Amino acid sequence: MGGEPPAWCREKGNCAECIRRDFLGCMAPHGSITTFSGIRFWPLLPNPADIRIEDIAHALSNQCRFGGHAREFYSVAEHCVRVSQHCRPEDALWGLLHDASEAYLSDVPAPLKELPPFEAYRAAERSLQGTIAVRFGLSTEQPRSVTEADRAILEIEIRDLLIPTGGDNLDDRRRRTNSRLRVHGSQE
Repeated sequence: MGGEPPAWCREKGNCAECIRRDFLGCMAPHGSITTFSGIRFWPLLPNPADIRIEDIAHALSNQCRFGGHAREFYSVAEHCVRVSQHCRPEDALWGLLHDASEAYLSDVPAPLKELPPFEAYRAAERSLQGTIAVRFGLSTEQPRSVTEADRAILEIEIRDLLIPTGGDNLDDRRRRTNSRLRVHGSQE
């Protein structure tokens, strides 16, 4: 990749021009990404035929929940599997895919995602998630059982994977939920 930086580059190859040149073919300046399967994909103008389950699974398995600030690596994919196991059986596929848009847009921690400057992100996420739902034969409206399972799993994840900040008593959270989260592949 790359080659020599331009003579005017003071960053020793780390200037925007060098980075753009080095990633040509993988990333593009017009909003597309190259997926794991090699598809050129435009998350803001998605073609449903280009949405592949293997790309979603690969990307989400490599993204850590909570912006990477969990006690140990815990993927968005594992979160989605847990949600699919806790919602109504007829909603399991929706549960598995409920965060699939993040395979193309990345996971943004909820406290940030809810801020006004992230409105464009939320709109893109809603639009892409709707396209993904249609691609896999699901209704565009997330079923209530998926939303409820997502919230229940989130509470367990917060309790078991994040270091308490003092705002909520950890013992109170433990009493509300009896189940314990074991991260796939964990040594415990």
